[in-house]
Amino acid sequence: MFLYKDRVQAGQQLANKLYRYANDPDTLVLILPRGKVIVAY
Repeated sequence: MFLYKDRVQAGQQLANKLYRYANDPDTLVLILPRGKVIVAY
């Protein structure tokens, strides 16, 4: 039913999708944590 096994897997997939923006100074990514668990940095 869920798209991801856990929050770690969700964070890893998000990081993979955003990797191409890593060195773009004009890119801003906002992460809204749910349950106070950090999944992105």
